[in-house]
Amino acid sequence: MAKVRITWTTKASRLSNIDNSKLDYLDEKGFYAIYACVYNKDKNSITPKKLLYIGQAFEQTIRERLKQPHDADACMKKEKQNEPNSGLWFKTGVITKNDQEKVTQQLFNDVECCMIYVNKPKCNTLCMETYEGGAIEVTHGSARMIKNSSCE
Repeated sequence: MAKVRITWTTKASRLSNIDNSKLDYLDEKGFYAIYACVYNKDKNSITPKKLLYIGQAFEQTIRERLKQPHDADACMKKEKQNEPNSGLWFKTGVITKNDQEKVTQQLFNDVECCMIYVNKPKCNTLCMETYEGGAIEVTHGSARMIKNSSCE
């Protein structure tokens, strides 16, 4: 069984501000999670309400991928409207521990699919019902809404 650890940013950034975001890992290959969050201006903090989407960027940076159209855009817009006073925010993560010889596109696909299968983000469609990748265990640092995942 492959074992992978993903380290996520401790802060989130507003999706609409991606061009100006200085969030860690944005200009690397890795993973991203998009949330519907409510922003509290008085406390300058956000409260995540719902995990909407998990994705990956392997042959491009996370910033480049997030700026492209997603099949889930309509779903995320609808979910944002269903959460009063919410906006779309994202976190980024990279593989920081890996017992595989190489980090490959297949490994990224398996990690993404396993996270989707276990966490069931509202707007993902692939991997929601079944996991068909290689045996993998994915653990996370500082991602309170993403569960550790074990898939076979």
